[in-house]
Amino acid sequence: LHTVVEYSSRGPTSDGRMFPNVVAPGREVGAAEHRLKGFYGPIYEVPDTDGLYMSFEGTSAAAPHVSGMLAVVTQWWRATRPTSAPSPAAARALVVNAAVPLDQGPPVPNFDVGWGLSELGRIVSSQDPLWIHDQTEVLSVSGSAWQKEVVVADPSRPLRITLAWTDDAAAAGADPTLVNDLELEVTTGGATYLGNQVVNGWSVPGGQPDRLNNLEDVHIAAPGDVALVTVTAANLPGDGVPYNGDSTDQDFALVCRNCRMPLPAPLHPTGRLAP
Repeated sequence: LHTVVEYSSRGPTSDGRMFPNVVAPGREVGAAEHRLKGFYGPIYEVPDTDGLYMSFEGTSAAAPHVSGMLAVVTQWWRATRPTSAPSPAAARALVVNAAVPLDQGPPVPNFDVGWGLSELGRIVSSQDPLWIHDQTEVLSVSGSAWQKEVVVADPSRPLRITLAWTDDAAAAGADPTLVNDLELEVTTGGATYLGNQVVNGWSVPGGQPDRLNNLEDVHIAAPGDVALVTVTAANLPGDGVPYNGDSTDQDFALVCRNCRMPLPAPLHPTGRLAP
């Protein structure tokens, strides 16, 4: 039974952002014990292990779970994609996209668990195909947009799309701290959904754009056969891609679960696209 321990930190941040993003196991976690014992000491030793293992808890246990998860994800990435590793934005999008609600508690997202408990198997051995766009597009003007039409691999299963970006640093004392504001919009099945507009764990049409978070998620229970994904630069006052000669720009990563790209149009025997 997965629940949040009483001493776990809760959100939101001081400016209202959604934190934490995800949770990980952090209570009575078994691990190898350092021979010098360190902070925890013998009272945490696991019985009948000759002092080789201990039980510990807190962020010291939860953070290594996520770090280890990302190490495996990076190995999987290198085996399946030409680039050497996911960007930080793609890693964050993958972890959130693979999160599931806990057994108890309010619907996600919430300020206790964020988007829930991230599951490694939902990335490296996903039942649903994953399509990933990782920082290959740069938006450089406020109001500019990137669009991609994707095929929903199985319309009987949920469609989930997660957008993340590494924002420019905010000025000291800024409130809110978001600098570059991107917006996620997904149109499918005759309805349009905005990022982070969620009721009882599922995206709902309408609502207002999220002006606080640099991670947006759309989770649709009953999608159509295709989906049009749009990322819009609502406001770009900051330098999201340093050292490229443009001081107001932003790249992003996007993970689409239960998605595949459309097949290319067939060619006519002359080499031209068939009508």
